[in-house]
Amino acid sequence: KLIRTVCPFCSLLFLCKPLPTIMKKNIAVIFILLSFISCADDNTDCEGYFAPYWTTEMLGKPHNTKLKGENYAIRKAFSELKKLETEIQPKNGFITIKLHLDKYGGFCKQEIFELNSEYQNVNFNNGDLVKKLGSVSSNLKSWSNDTETQTYYLINFTIKNGKIEEIF
Repeated sequence: KLIRTVCPFCSLLFLCKPLPTIMKKNIAVIFILLSFISCADDNTDCEGYFAPYWTTEMLGKPHNTKLKGENYAIRKAFSELKKLETEIQPKNGFITIKLHLDKYGGFCKQEIFELNSEYQNVNFNNGDLVKKLGSVSSNLKSWSNDTETQTYYLINFTIKNGKIEEIF
C-alpha cells in the first residue's frame, strides 16, 4: 500500500510505503529541511528583468529613476576625471554606461559600451578609461525610483580630440 505525501512548501507529490513511527519522525524532519532548501526563493534584488528608467508600469505610473541632483550630480561626479583625461586614444568616439539599479535604487551592476567615431567597438586608453569611469559610476549614490521596479539608467560620454567633451 502506498501513501500520498505533499510538500507543504512547493506542493510536490510523493508516493511512499508506510513506515514505523520512529522512522516517520526522522524522515519528516529530513523532508522538512530538504523542502526549505529545495523550495527556497533565493532571488536577489539584482536578478531578472530591468526596465528602462523612463518607462511606465501597466497602469501608466512612470518608474522615473533619477539621481538626487540629476544631471548636475552626474557631471560633478565625473568632473575630476574629465579634467585629468586629456590624451584619450582613440581621439574620438562614444562611451555609454548602463547602470542596473534594484527596485530601491541600489546599484546592482553595470555594462559599458565603447565605440569609435565610426561606431566600431574600441577600447579607449586600452581599457583604462573604462575602469576609471566604471569606478565613479558604481559609486553614485542617492538614486530614487517612483515605483519598486528594477530599472537601468544610461550615462553617455562623447570623446572629441582626446578629451571627454559631453556627459549626458
